[in-house]
Amino acid sequence: MTTIVAWVSYQKGKPSALTFASDSRLSWSQEGARWDFGRKIFWCKNTPDVFGFAGDVVTQSTILSQVCEIFDYATIEIVPASAESRHRFFVDLAKSAVGALKGVVMQETDVFHGLREEEGGGCSFRLWRTRFAPLTGTCTDDEMKFSPRGLKSRHDDPGQFFSAGSGSDKHRNHWQRRIKEAGDTSRSVFRALVDVIDKGEDARTGGLPQIVSLGRTGFPKPVGVSINDARSVCGMPLGESGAGGTIEWRDENFQFLKPQTLLRKSNAPEHYFK
Repeated sequence: MTTIVAWVSYQKGKPSALTFASDSRLSWSQEGARWDFGRKIFWCKNTPDVFGFAGDVVTQSTILSQVCEIFDYATIEIVPASAESRHRFFVDLAKSAVGALKGVVMQETDVFHGLREEEGGGCSFRLWRTRFAPLTGTCTDDEMKFSPRGLKSRHDDPGQFFSAGSGSDKHRNHWQRRIKEAGDTSRSVFRALVDVIDKGEDARTGGLPQIVSLGRTGFPKPVGVSINDARSVCGMPLGESGAGGTIEWRDENFQFLKPQTLLRKSNAPEHYFK
């Protein structure tokens, strides 16, 4: 399966970004069969929509890439403009595609769909989880409500972030430990994902982390990751010169890095975990 996490960041008490992060491992039923180059997060280039999944690789990697193309290049007459309508349009497309599957049983699958309403300081971020349970033939769809900023110091608050996949419980366990070190921060959520990957506690979670972030303006963008000099984007390892560019870079502690050197930015807060 996998481990995928979604959370909202805040600046000066207002939501500033919706971030998706996951591992990169694809696994099969045969013992030891795996591939650590799987893409789990998909995003649109012309609309503020981002998707991520945990579960059936073949169907969801295909469906989500198709949906992103439709959202990016279809006319407004095809893709609705409002958040609820756009999400419903996605669900209808996904249900139609999954329903056409013949001769095989799809794995139980969770799909996150995150999007932004409006732009700038008055924007808001929304997240839905669509769950396909082929064994029962059901599909459920629920909006996930993030906790208001003022309530996010509670360690047991389920609205701090939302996660899915085989490593989801392991991630929350690590987060409950990391939040004691770093408080209610994005770095606590992300570092807990790195912990799950590094410790190998879930056989279906592995490879390099991948991150996509949707800010107050513009559209979702991939975030580069540099951990122990291993550089990657979208879970794909890069060579030693694989840095720079215009994308944002982070390390295992979610610290901002300089694009060219991948050293911590001088004006970025310094964060370390034990």
